[in-house]
Amino acid sequence: MVENYYLIAYDISSDRKRTALAQFLETIGERINKSVFFCNLPQSGADDLKAKLYDYYDDNDHLIFIKLCKTCAHNVIVLNEKVKKKGRGASASAVASLRALYCS
Repeated sequence: MVENYYLIAYDISSDRKRTALAQFLETIGERINKSVFFCNLPQSGADDLKAKLYDYYDDNDHLIFIKLCKTCAHNVIVLNEKVKKKGRGASASAVASLRALYCS
């Protein structure tokens, strides 16, 4: 099974929808910022996820779903990394995943 890497970022005005989206994304990926998640999914999972994301935003909201290829991943620079305790900032495993992808 081929896995693909995705960055998902959002700006959702509804507190209820924003909280629900964050809780959902925490079940399938790593939070790397307040409204940015890193997910490693098979293509079928990514297709299902894109369809489900429509439930979480309204016309005035923004949601970005970015597939990362290896070439793009090697051009990303992570600045000012801070690993904080649970629920605040990037987890140690998210930072390790990002370093493995982007800094090798």
